[in-house]
Amino acid sequence: MVRQLLSFITTVCILATGFYMLWQASFSTKAELESRYKPMTRIPFASIDKRIINAVLLGHGIIYDNFIHLWVTQFLSSEETLTQDPDKVSAHLKKLLPLKIKSESFYLFTCFRFIFDFKRAELCHPFANAGMRVFADNWLIPATQGYAYLVDQRFSEAALLFEVTATKPGAPGYFKTVGPKILNKNEVDFSVPQKILEQMEKSGTTQSIINKLNKR
Repeated sequence: MVRQLLSFITTVCILATGFYMLWQASFSTKAELESRYKPMTRIPFASIDKRIINAVLLGHGIIYDNFIHLWVTQFLSSEETLTQDPDKVSAHLKKLLPLKIKSESFYLFTCFRFIFDFKRAELCHPFANAGMRVFADNWLIPATQGYAYLVDQRFSEAALLFEVTATKPGAPGYFKTVGPKILNKNEVDFSVPQKILEQMEKSGTTQSIINKLNKR
C-alpha cells in the first residue's frame, strides 16, 4: 500500500512538473509575441545542469526535452523571431546545445529555419553536429547538414555528409550515389538538391517540419 502511494505521488509530481513546463513555454511565447522589445525570450531552465533537471524529474528528463521541443517550435514560428538578426537567434539557441536535447525535430527545425528562412545555411552546422552526437543513427540530420553545405557550394563537405547519411539505418539508397555526382559536377545542379529534399520528405519527421514551416 505504501509503495503504491509513493508511486502515485511520484507520478503526480512528474505530471505537475511537465504541465508547469508547458504552461511556462506558453507564457514565454505569448510574452515574446506581444512585446516588440523582447524578441529574445529567456529560455526556461536552460542555465540549469541537465543532470539536475533529470534528478528533479526523477529520471524523466525526456519531459524537459519535449518541453524544449515545443518552446523552440513556437519561438522559431514567431514572425517576430524571423525579423531578428540570425546570428543573435543562433547564439540564443546555442545555449540549449550543452543539454543534449533528445528531440530530432529540435535540430532539424532549427536547421531548416536557418537554411530556408534566414538564408544563412552555415548557421545550421553547430546544431546538426550536436544532433548527430545525440542521434548517432539518425540519417535526416547529416542529410540536412549536407544540404546546408550544398547550398553554400561547399561540395566536398556536402559529399562527405551524404556518404555519412548513406551509412545510417533507414537512409534512402539515393544517398549512396549523390556524393560522387556532386564532386564530379562541382557546381550546383539544381536537380540534386530537389531530389535530396524529395528523399527527405519521405520521412514523417521532415514532413511535419515542412508543415510547420508552411504555417507562417
